[in-house]
Amino acid sequence: MTRILVLAAALLASPAALACGGADCGGCAKAHTETANVDDVDAAQGTKLTFAVTGMKCGKCSAKVTAALKGVDGVNAASVDHDAGVAKVAFDPKKTNEAALLKAIEGTGFAAQKANS
Repeated sequence: MTRILVLAAALLASPAALACGGADCGGCAKAHTETANVDDVDAAQGTKLTFAVTGMKCGKCSAKVTAALKGVDGVNAASVDHDAGVAKVAFDPKKTNEAALLKAIEGTGFAAQKANS
């Protein structure tokens, strides 16, 4: 019995268990109701790219990717929608490029690729 309790405790404390579980996770319910503001990206100056991002389950996930993209020098605006699995970015091509943006997204733990326009 003790072994079962120790195993259960270890599983509950694992990184996968602590990650967001999507709409039913409870820890980010407010974020699930927020919508991405693509108008900011559409109105922003610069080159615009759209990326398909896989693995996002909630608003915390999209916020993490958004923060990473906005942290790249040259990014003018970024919007990430976890439901659609899409990240839209407006950036200055003299300061950054597609590879740097992909690296920023992948640095958050999610897979990404340039989406077909």
